[in-house]
Amino acid sequence: MSLEQDGMANGKHFKQRRVERGQALGMPGASSSEVLAAIPDMMFRMDGDGRYLEFKPAKDMEPYVPPETILGRRMHDVLPEGVADSGLAAVKAAIATGEAQTVIYELPMGDGPHQYEARVVPLGEDEVLIIIRDFTENALPTRPVSHPNYSISQREMSVLASVALGLTDKQIGYKLGISPDTVRKHVASVRKKMGASSRTEASVRAVREGLLP
Repeated sequence: MSLEQDGMANGKHFKQRRVERGQALGMPGASSSEVLAAIPDMMFRMDGDGRYLEFKPAKDMEPYVPPETILGRRMHDVLPEGVADSGLAAVKAAIATGEAQTVIYELPMGDGPHQYEARVVPLGEDEVLIIIRDFTENALPTRPVSHPNYSISQREMSVLASVALGLTDKQIGYKLGISPDTVRKHVASVRKKMGASSRTEASVRAVREGLLP
């Protein structure tokens, strides 16, 4: 194959990748950079190892760390371990399945904890686009649940609700953006407050007593 033919073949390849990336986000023919410019949310382009490749800020949304310190670093170098574990798992799942993944997590910010939703969209064989939404204002307040016998924090209630659904500690950690060890600590705390002998008893009583729907 001549250099001209080789160049044409490579050009077709990159054009196809460009189209595929645009199609993944409902914008046929658009490159990842064009998509980044068109969407108002905070976004990151990342490779399959969790390395930040590109960043787009969002109006009135503060990043966890200064943007200039992010690019080229991995997720585990930037975020708390539990959040990074969940995020990287979602990145790998999106690439492996070709399907978008969603992660809900919490980060400590200057004005208190913020709750986020990350939409992880596959962009090809080894890249994803992560779209971040801060839904702190719409989240449930992190105050104790009023009950005559015990007081359960909102985080503990989230864990307990997941236990009631039959999820494992690893699955709960993935869902909430915390580590399995932290899940176990929350479960132990709930059991102690409720005087329950097991996690199953705690979840059953929570449903029966109206703490869970």
